[in-house]
Amino acid sequence: MEVKLVSRSKNPFFNREEVEFVVEHEGEGTPNRVEVRRKLAALLNVSLDQVFIRKIETEYGVGQSKGVARVYSSKDVALQIEPDYLINRNLGDESKGAA
Repeated sequence: MEVKLVSRSKNPFFNREEVEFVVEHEGEGTPNRVEVRRKLAALLNVSLDQVFIRKIETEYGVGQSKGVARVYSSKDVALQIEPDYLINRNLGDESKGAA
């Protein structure tokens, strides 16, 4: 699995960076959100708890997924802005992907 950045834009009003990315995963299923968050955090040189994935979409028959993530200046800022369901998807799934 390889993650590539497509675009990055700063949003100073929300203290975040908005990122579009592509995940190459030929011959594999849609990648796990935790794995993608880890790769994005490493690629952007930020802490894992600052990265919140909004969506990952996979086209049928193509070993590629497109996604959108938000990278906050801190976890506290993210927890104030992101909706609860996205916080649960991103932070609640860390225990599932840790195995």
